[in-house]
This record gives sequence, C-alpha cells and structure tokens, in this order.
Amino acid sequence: MDSIRFRLLKITAIVLLGGPLCAPLHAQTRCSLPEPPLPAGCQRERIQASGKIAWFRPHQIGKAAWEAQAKTRFGERFADFKQAACVHEECVKAGEVGVGTRCTYSAFPCSPDVTPAQLNALNKDVNAPLDDSEMKELADLLNKAAAQKLLKDVACKNCSAEQRRDKVLKAWRRLHNLPDDGKAAGIADLDMLRRRLGA
Repeated sequence: MDSIRFRLLKITAIVLLGGPLCAPLHAQTRCSLPEPPLPAGCQRERIQASGKIAWFRPHQIGKAAWEAQAKTRFGERFADFKQAACVHEECVKAGEVGVGTRCTYSAFPCSPDVTPAQLNALNKDVNAPLDDSEMKELADLLNKAAAQKLLKDVACKNCSAEQRRDKVLKAWRRLHNLPDDGKAAGIADLDMLRRRLGA
C-alpha cells in the first residue's frame, strides 16, 4: 500500500513541478508557424489535393493529384512534389473494410531553384539557433534596415561585427515592440525582417 502511495506522490510531484509528463509531445517547427519563413522560389499559397480512393498506391495517387493542382495554379516549374515545402499528409481508410485508402496532401509549391537544404531547414525547431547562412542573411538585412534609416543610428564604437549586429537587433526589436529577452536572434526576427524589407 505504501509503494502505491509513494508512486502517486511521485507522479503528482512530477506533474506539479513540470516534469516529463508536462513536456510537449512535438517541437514546433518553422512549418507550423502561421506564416512559415519560406525561401524565395516558393509560392506563398498552400495547395491541398486529395487522390481517389485506391487499394494500390494511394500515396502516389494523392501526390499526383497535388502535382496536377499545383501545375494548374502555378505552372510546371512548381508541379514537382519533391520540391514541396511544409508537406502535410493525411491518409484515411475509406468507408468499409477493404474498400481502399484516400490520401490528401497539403504543401507549398516551390521551384527547382530551392535547394533540399532550404526545404529541410523548414523542419527545424523554431527555437533552434540560426545557422551560418541565416546569420549572414540576418546581418545583411539589419544593415539594410539601418541604411534605409528604419533604425536610429546605433552607436557602437570599437565593436565587433557580432556586437554591432546584436545592438542593431535590439534596436529593431524595440522599434517593433518585440520582447527583448536577451535571447540570440531567432527565426522570428529573421522572418519579420524578411517581410518588412521585402526580402
């Protein structure tokens, strides 16, 4: 009896203290954001299409339906499912047992100019640090914002490039009423800069 009480007490403590039972099941990816930071070369409209009910190859039939709809909407350059960003798949058994399966696909069509690395980056956790190319893009966009006088001059004598970038980023966050919690630049900062500066 005491071991049962001890286990219940332990589980209650874990729940109350925010232990493993309270941890999120999935990390939030960049694709799960309301406006994913799609690379240049991707359409901003999500295409959704369902295949016909099939016993054999329902996945291929669903993807073919998506490709046909993407081709109709945006042309052949955007009709390759392998170049789709933020893919969501839902396959369900149709009606009665043994009737077949229908697959529905939803994704943003991208041109062949978009690299696999760019597509894979969309599956990164939104809280993951920016990679080197994203940090360079962030620095370039912040410099562009400063050059366009969107930010007041940021005094930074004898600063390294990283220190200047951090000061300019803080000024950018203040200008747009974003919380400046001292965290390093993230995808939210980069995405806002991309949208604001038309990058």
